[in-house]
Amino acid sequence: MKQNSEGLEESGIWNEEFNRKGAVAGACLVFSLIDGIERMSASMFETEESGLDFICQAKVRSCKYLIKCIKRLLQFKIDGNDGVLMLMDLCTRLVQWRHQGREVFQGDKDLDDVINALTHELSSLSGIL
Repeated sequence: MKQNSEGLEESGIWNEEFNRKGAVAGACLVFSLIDGIERMSASMFETEESGLDFICQAKVRSCKYLIKCIKRLLQFKIDGNDGVLMLMDLCTRLVQWRHQGREVFQGDKDLDDVINALTHELSSLSGIL
């Protein structure tokens, strides 16, 4: 096994098995984790500001993995209403992250690129449906 720039171990098996199901599960995991953190933050911190800081840190730390999952997902053929609804939900959530993430996500090229890719995919699918 080799280590990536973040010190995490990678293997060829991980890359091969990271399929559509894994990409969807990864994105769902990140959103579920952040949703849970948002619900708990009010009781975890003395001030609302501290809670918002923690939420923002969690989003920043998980964003790279989320973007990796979404980019991988976009490599697969998306069809049917369920696929379109999923892409719409992903795009909406990412736009909300960009606006709710304080200034941390403003101008984040990777986040902007994946939002643009989702928007492009949705516009091409809307012509088919």
